[in-house]
Amino acid sequence: MKNNNHGWSFREMIVFMVIFLVILVIISIKVQTFYKNNIKRNITNDLPINDREETITSSSEEDSIDYDDYTDLESTLVDAAIEFYKTADESTTSVSSDALIENGYLSSTDLLDIKDKTPCTGYVDIEKDDDYNINYYPHLKCANYETEVTND
Repeated sequence: MKNNNHGWSFREMIVFMVIFLVILVIISIKVQTFYKNNIKRNITNDLPINDREETITSSSEEDSIDYDDYTDLESTLVDAAIEFYKTADESTTSVSSDALIENGYLSSTDLLDIKDKTPCTGYVDIEKDDDYNINYYPHLKCANYETEVTND
């Protein structure tokens, strides 16, 4: 009986390549998902409450304001800033709500005060840390609410 020392057959090579490509695709999807989630986790809304203070400018006891609604407005502002930053110059460190509206990332009705429907203004600070993670810090100012970030 003769020994076959000619290496892999064509069929074996195709099977190996298919398995290798499937593993490569799975790994690339996992890496991409990790980086997308990492950017979302760096949004200020995920910071502990003692790192961020929310101040009400109205002191009336009977006025009940749901702070989660204002947090939703802050998230809307951050989401628009994330989309803006994808097309902006990498040296951009801040973007105003007016710039987001002018460039079509927000509509003028996206940032209305929850209580009296007056327009809110704001901006988002954009910072890169040493690990190249992008952090977004929203600052929202409405008639009945203002985000205040403290640097402790």
